[in-house]
Amino acid sequence: MKERMINRGDLFYYDFGNRVGSVQSGERPVLVVQADDYKKNAPTVIVAAVTSVIKKRSRTFCRLQIQYQ
Repeated sequence: MKERMINRGDLFYYDFGNRVGSVQSGERPVLVVQADDYKKNAPTVIVAAVTSVIKKRSRTFCRLQIQYQ
């Protein structure tokens, strides 16, 4: 089976496992934020957990929009 290339901007589901406290847990959508240039030499991928539930406005939150090509 051919390996899929992971690129910046890709969305995946990732299982964070069971956690305690305010740490994200369970299966959640993640956005790949790592620059494509770094993936050649790195065995890891940097992602950000995303949600469809907006609880309150905050300067630390940003809204993602889908752009179709």
